[in-house]
Amino acid sequence: MDVSQQLIQGKMAEGILQGCIRRRLGGVSTGFPGFRGGGFSRRLRERRLRVRGAGRRHWDVGRQGRIFLRGGNGKLLKLGGRAHKDVIGLDISRMFVGSEGTLGIVTKLYLKLLPKPESSASVLVGYPSLDAALSSMSKVFAAGILPCAVEFMNETVLEILSRTGDVPWPDTVKSLLLFQVDGSRETVPLENARLAAQLDDALWSMQGVGKEEEDRLWAFRRRVSSSSYVLGPDRIGGDMAVPRGSLLKAVRRFEAIAASHGKRLIGFGHAGDGNIHANLHYDASDPDDARRTAAAHHALDDAALEFGGSLSSEHGGGCLKDVGKQLGADQLEAMRAVRRLFDPQGILNPGKGY
Repeated sequence: MDVSQQLIQGKMAEGILQGCIRRRLGGVSTGFPGFRGGGFSRRLRERRLRVRGAGRRHWDVGRQGRIFLRGGNGKLLKLGGRAHKDVIGLDISRMFVGSEGTLGIVTKLYLKLLPKPESSASVLVGYPSLDAALSSMSKVFAAGILPCAVEFMNETVLEILSRTGDVPWPDTVKSLLLFQVDGSRETVPLENARLAAQLDDALWSMQGVGKEEEDRLWAFRRRVSSSSYVLGPDRIGGDMAVPRGSLLKAVRRFEAIAASHGKRLIGFGHAGDGNIHANLHYDASDPDDARRTAAAHHALDDAALEFGGSLSSEHGGGCLKDVGKQLGADQLEAMRAVRRLFDPQGILNPGKGY
């Protein structure tokens, strides 16, 4: 791994994890948009390349970065360049990024680095219901405030967090929003004050400024996945996306679908861009439970499309999603034709993605 602040670029070899990159950049003034979940966030999963995280900031491995990869046909491709502007030829780099290993194997990657914010602040806010929480979030955006992260957690999430550890909010709080703002030392207090003024309808709130205080707030969000196993030893996870204005209706619809199959929806995610983590827990050793859970998951996919959304906003199609539900036959065949071009023998993740 090589880092050049002069070129605002980092060179990464295969096998490098996000955590390693972050530690390497810890002592310099530049960074990359990596993890801290949320709409308008800087999110990127380890071991998987994507063009965008959950919003306005991104890893740039397209025109402004470089990507070295080997396709299933054995050919080594060098895509992209160091120029900040480059529109020559087709943008093949962005086609490879997010292709779920179906077109080639990345052997080297140049990432564009971004200046780190000087300061940041977070606020965890409690409401009597998810309806009240998302109504309050709408006021924030209507006021022209664009946090770098906005997370939501539904009533089931708060129940499992209370069952698995101590929580600071009162029993009247049934849903949470988690905001983060960042910027210069001078502007963050001003943005935080503007944000607080729009959250005056909350039942409870807790603020944190700087990494140590903020980490205490984000710890509750990070606990969600591990705490969810109190509802069952196995999980099918969803990461559907819907238009932001449909977020509340979609979550309530998802909850009703889960209940109709005898399940409970663990609903949380990146409210700023309509990304819903719709998780269902079950016992795989119980055939009936497994069948009902799978049926519920596919029904959730159908509902997301009815809202004009997507089957996946981050994780991709994988082996579980029927991407043909979302893509037309012509688009699907075009994608498969591209796949055959780069992997004529079908050896790269066969049966995955599309």
